[in-house]
Amino acid sequence: MKYGKVTLGQIEALINKIGGESAVMEVLRGALTVVTGTPKWFIGDDGLVRFSLTADGTSGPDWKVRLEKGGYSVKSTKLNQIMFEPRNFKPTTAPRELVILPGSAVSKGSGGVSVTEMYAEARRRGFKRPNSEVGPLMRELFSQDDIAALELHSIFIGHKPIVDEGETGVYNCNFYMDDRAGGKWMSVFPRTDHTEQLRDNIGYVFEVPREKTR
Repeated sequence: MKYGKVTLGQIEALINKIGGESAVMEVLRGALTVVTGTPKWFIGDDGLVRFSLTADGTSGPDWKVRLEKGGYSVKSTKLNQIMFEPRNFKPTTAPRELVILPGSAVSKGSGGVSVTEMYAEARRRGFKRPNSEVGPLMRELFSQDDIAALELHSIFIGHKPIVDEGETGVYNCNFYMDDRAGGKWMSVFPRTDHTEQLRDNIGYVFEVPREKTR
């Protein structure tokens, strides 16, 4: 194959983005032109996906309304009980540089990775935990085609885990490569054992300190 760095999954995501097989044929015939715009994300020198987000001060309850108006499913009881609850959700107006750390970069071919290992690798690389508002901001930015192009099964936001009072587990915002609600949904995922081995085609999102973006 001429373009050895491109996977079949990424090719399929590209075809979806430009309108399917018929659109591809029209491009090849010259009947349709593809116009490029500002990319949502890019691959850094370290091989990791990087992107920027700017928060606009939207509160947790207002995020729920905003996502629902955008056609996203945010009906998870825990999502509404703990993530969007003002005690846990602290909105800002800050711009952020973010990175997706894939499990495969940590597992090094073993096929599995733990949450503890993901956080340890993030610290080693100098990344920090983002604000939990990165979850809904990223959910708006990344489509299912984007997630497919990244070849990730699921994306977790590496914010400080939220403790649900009265329970032993903690929660992180996440979304999956899933067809539920047309793929437009967000939830929180419970974790009681941070040493449990997870599949390595997951991604954890961390913030890149400003001094590392210069």
